[in-house]
Amino acid sequence: TSRQNPLFKRLQALKERGTSPGDELCLLEGPKIVGEALGAGVTLVEVGSEGVTQIEHHPLLPRRDVRVLEGELTQLLAQGASDPHADDYLLVRLTDRHAILDPMGKLREVYPNVLHLEKPGMLEAKGRQQLDRERLQFSALDMFSDFFTQASGEPMSDEQARAMSELITTLSREQEGQA
Repeated sequence: TSRQNPLFKRLQALKERGTSPGDELCLLEGPKIVGEALGAGVTLVEVGSEGVTQIEHHPLLPRRDVRVLEGELTQLLAQGASDPHADDYLLVRLTDRHAILDPMGKLREVYPNVLHLEKPGMLEAKGRQQLDRERLQFSALDMFSDFFTQASGEPMSDEQARAMSELITTLSREQEGQA
């Protein structure tokens, strides 16, 4: 509460002591001292002809916190649907090891104030920004299937997978013939 604030206590003591006008203002000289004493808030001091007449501390409460969320996209989206603090400012670290189509857009559907998105699971730690080795082992069909699922929200049907497999095979043969 405001009565426990150190600055409030110091100013209240001045008021009770009956100092002359202007003496109490020396407490407000340094912004660092005031900032440390107040924390997050504003202290209003009324000074009349007889000195300090009233002191009120008004806390300044942020509308949103700043948080870091970490996890897989599906987990974070499910969590966000019931998060009472979904409007907080967020840095999100996705731990998914596969490519995701428009992760920021999907996150902002449940967390509108995502400020930054990191995908450490997709990058190697040695400074080169290459796909994870596990990801490089996927076939062209697996990669397209993953993309299709991300883009449409549904997996490919068996008929679509067969057609895509035939197309990839045809393109691969044509490319080998040109080499």
